[in-house]
Amino acid sequence: MVPLTHLVVGYLFSKTYCEMLGIPCGSEQAFTAVTIISSVFPDIDIFFGKKINEHRNTIFHAPIFWISFTTILIIYCFFNNSFLPYSVALGFGVFSHIFLDWFSGRTIGIRLFYPFSKKMYSLFPLNPAMGNVSFLPNKNDQEKYLKFLGNYFNNPFLALAEVGIYIIFLLTFVSRALQ
Repeated sequence: MVPLTHLVVGYLFSKTYCEMLGIPCGSEQAFTAVTIISSVFPDIDIFFGKKINEHRNTIFHAPIFWISFTTILIIYCFFNNSFLPYSVALGFGVFSHIFLDWFSGRTIGIRLFYPFSKKMYSLFPLNPAMGNVSFLPNKNDQEKYLKFLGNYFNNPFLALAEVGIYIIFLLTFVSRALQ
């Protein structure tokens, strides 16, 4: 999914966790910030590749790394209980990102067992050649980038899922603003 969708899902989770479930989460603003930042953090690996199909090849998109990291955080929370909500926020943000990348992968998926295996997994068939375009398209890449976007959105299920996430976000945001 596009980076904005990762942010929106992080926001929606933080509001659901803090308000609808009634679970105390300390400072709601800090909790929301941790969730939102962690929901886009795995994409830090865009700085290690120049093309769209070159990212997700690092530990930042590796579930094994994040399972280990969040396990260490949870163990730490046995000694510092006030940190638990933020560990939940970080874990959900990161794992929602990885799930959405698996769910919406069109050019590259995620490497479930990286670094032990480099096999890509995705809900839909992958076409890595379509992702051979710069993250920030330049004049020479405009046609390739439009083909990339067309390939991504030619799946009606994915397009509707992405639009549905934004509709839920807008409804949540507006309802909070009217309170």
